[in-house]
Amino acid sequence: MIEKKINFRYIGYGNSFAEEYWKKEDKVESNLYLFSDNRMKSVFVKKMKKDIFSKQPEFKTMDELRERIFISDKIVLKEAKRILAFYKSIPQDIKDELNIKSYYDIIDFANNFFAYYREMNINDIEKIDNIHNWQEKYFYYFGRIKESFDILCEKHNYIPNDWLEDMRYFQMKWFKKYKKIIFVDVIEYPEIYKKVINKLLEEKEIEIILQLENGDFDENKLKIEKITLPEISPNKIYVYKSKDELEESMSLIYLFQGKGKSGDMYSPVPENNTYHNVFPRYFGKSQAVTMNDTKLYKFLNIQLNILMNMEEKLGRVYLISAIKKAFDDRVFKEYYSLGAEDIITLNNFMREDYKYISSKILDTSEAEWIFSNNNEFKNKMENIFFDLNSIIELKGVDDIYEYFKKQINLEKFIEQEYGNVFEKFFEIFGIMKSNENMSIHNSFNTYFEGNLGSSLFRLVIQYMKDIVISSNEKVDSERAIVKNIEAARFARESRSLYKEKKMFGETNFFMDITGDILPGNIGDNLIFTEKQRKDMGMVSREEKREIKKYRFFQAVFSNINAVIFTKKNEDKGIDISPFLDELSIKYDLEIRKAPVDLNGSIEALKNAVFEKEKGYPEFEIESFPKDNEDFKDGKLSMGAYDYSNLKQCRLKFYFQKMNNLEYLCSPEESDISSRFFGILVHKVLEEIVKGMWKEVISKGNFKIDRTYIEEILNKHFSYSRAKIPVHMDNYCSEIMIPIITANIEKFFSYIETKYQNIKIKRFQGEKGVYETKPFIDGDIQIFLRGVADLVIESEIGNEIVDYKTGGANKEQLDYYSIILYEDEKKAQKYIFNVWKGNIEVHEEIKLTKEGLKEDIIDFLKSDKYSFAEKVSVCNSCEYIKICGRGR
Repeated sequence: MIEKKINFRYIGYGNSFAEEYWKKEDKVESNLYLFSDNRMKSVFVKKMKKDIFSKQPEFKTMDELRERIFISDKIVLKEAKRILAFYKSIPQDIKDELNIKSYYDIIDFANNFFAYYREMNINDIEKIDNIHNWQEKYFYYFGRIKESFDILCEKHNYIPNDWLEDMRYFQMKWFKKYKKIIFVDVIEYPEIYKKVINKLLEEKEIEIILQLENGDFDENKLKIEKITLPEISPNKIYVYKSKDELEESMSLIYLFQGKGKSGDMYSPVPENNTYHNVFPRYFGKSQAVTMNDTKLYKFLNIQLNILMNMEEKLGRVYLISAIKKAFDDRVFKEYYSLGAEDIITLNNFMREDYKYISSKILDTSEAEWIFSNNNEFKNKMENIFFDLNSIIELKGVDDIYEYFKKQINLEKFIEQEYGNVFEKFFEIFGIMKSNENMSIHNSFNTYFEGNLGSSLFRLVIQYMKDIVISSNEKVDSERAIVKNIEAARFARESRSLYKEKKMFGETNFFMDITGDILPGNIGDNLIFTEKQRKDMGMVSREEKREIKKYRFFQAVFSNINAVIFTKKNEDKGIDISPFLDELSIKYDLEIRKAPVDLNGSIEALKNAVFEKEKGYPEFEIESFPKDNEDFKDGKLSMGAYDYSNLKQCRLKFYFQKMNNLEYLCSPEESDISSRFFGILVHKVLEEIVKGMWKEVISKGNFKIDRTYIEEILNKHFSYSRAKIPVHMDNYCSEIMIPIITANIEKFFSYIETKYQNIKIKRFQGEKGVYETKPFIDGDIQIFLRGVADLVIESEIGNEIVDYKTGGANKEQLDYYSIILYEDEKKAQKYIFNVWKGNIEVHEEIKLTKEGLKEDIIDFLKSDKYSFAEKVSVCNSCEYIKICGRGR
């Protein structure tokens, strides 16, 4: 409570604070003006210091005031230093209970800790009454850590900067030369500042000036009580409702052309605005930029993401999906000179089911085959791995500094539109070095879990985040930029300052005035309930809302005209701001449709560009004509899978077989793909058959040792190590390998029983046929080829066995019989499902030689490549996005 008299001044919305202090008695050096932020301070400084020869009052922000009146001889810990000290203070049992392993696990927790005790301090609260059960554990952790933290601070003479606002550190002497102190538009007064004001009132004159209506501010408690709109609006207000940013930006262009760019644009979230990307001729990018916007920051984050997906168990291999994501990024591609052929090569690794990639993997024979058409790929990947390995080897701040100074080519990250990027960047190493010099510091290893180099690298990025840098981009007067809505409050102040130059327009444009943004989420970042906040005298949620409303009304009324854009989208939970509703009701404002309707604009554009009959109101699926020139040298060789594709979708057959069209793999594959599993099983069975065929033919011996099967399986799983995620290791060893072993053993036992006392003539795995004479001879020659998984020829006939790990296409067995024996009936056919362990007899003929010939001739006679009849088969097709159906 305020004990003595303060002079309050209320100027009403739409008036200028600076205009209120223009008399000679306001400009004396014994006056101290205090502001909530720098912008209003800047206006007063420019307005009052025009007469450079007269003595001037003092101008300070509340943050500057805090630094001058709360003084301690302790070492003040700021930002990162206080978080390092916090981490050192956490008792081990709490670390274990909360699973805290490193510095990165506690950043938000630490910030809440310091904010919690700061709020307690500035509101003069010693303890919290009526703690709820769900709060007890939270306060218990804070209390335990505070005890430990206080001991550490006492030992090393530390104090966090958050806790300096305490009457123990308050010093009155700085105010000595001032007689009058004026708080300009300062609306929040925590308890400690009420105490400071009470002390000042013993000797000084205090004045508080606000733009509120008289009676809206509680002069005793120094807090907003309510917000009352003036009976008559101080300006003209126009409200438009749009669908999205595109409609808004087009509407703004329309308004600008109608009246000229007669004002500035504001938003509560200017960082989300993309007008400049769509219409750079009319809109410029906001000049408030941070390190997050730079190519350097983006590049380092890409490197970090790759490092975070490194698998050390396999010897520093990197997740290929993380590399793929990096290859898709423009900054990364430019730095390592990656081209389209490199992306295709990496895609080929993914098509071969690789989950990891590394220098060692690139040295394998299969990898060399994959990049055989792009030898530069390996060199580029080695450069990437070299940089990543260098980061892993970092041991301290000096190493990181050397890495960026000597190894990374920082010139590649120079951007003309940004200034002082590298100056700010290298300042970070000074901060980190000062952390190393803290008395509590032994080694960075004590703060991090896992690889120290990666953790230090992540710390550099953490320090870069949100650092403000200068912008060199010149936004000419013809283009508009979106500013923060807080800046709109100073439009009238600035205009009155430069009114003789006529530099400022008469209209403010406001975007994003929706309920999800204004008031938005104004809940408690800590864990106090609303009742606790009110009981303890803290700023309540209700008061925060009123403060936001006050600032919004200030912004709206700060110019002669206000044009407000809002949105409504029930599906996305977006609605008109309740603050805007209040304005609309009070002044009977009509919420109109956006001046430019997007749908109408597209129709108008279509009519302007195309003649009526040339428009495209409906999408037509493209046709793909067939031509004999598609067949190289008038020949085509076709396998069993090719024929299946031809029957299912001739267009897919064309893309894949005849055109060899590359397609991009999605990194979101299953842990072990069905394709990889099928290939692995076929290789295992091929090796087993190759090792036993002589015994089978000479002695009829089908015996096979279980241990031998397991050895071959383990060997092939080991060969395919880079294609199996580490987290699947136990599944492979404890489930997959035992199941496959048992089923293979069962399969050969079945064959042995069937062929007991029967002479075997041929027992051959991967029996291949590559025809030299055409199956169909004409203008286009068709050659059939194929490889059967297992062929057994004996005195009782021929047998073809097809190995499967999933579904089976029984036509393929008939196809193999046709190419091997020129007749679909000349062999018995079986399907061995290696995963399920069952052996299925294929009795019904699905494909005849005549039918095969008819299908191919029909294809050759057709004049186009037709789509699949069933659209359902398109969903899993690699080419769905280019064939037309995907659109």
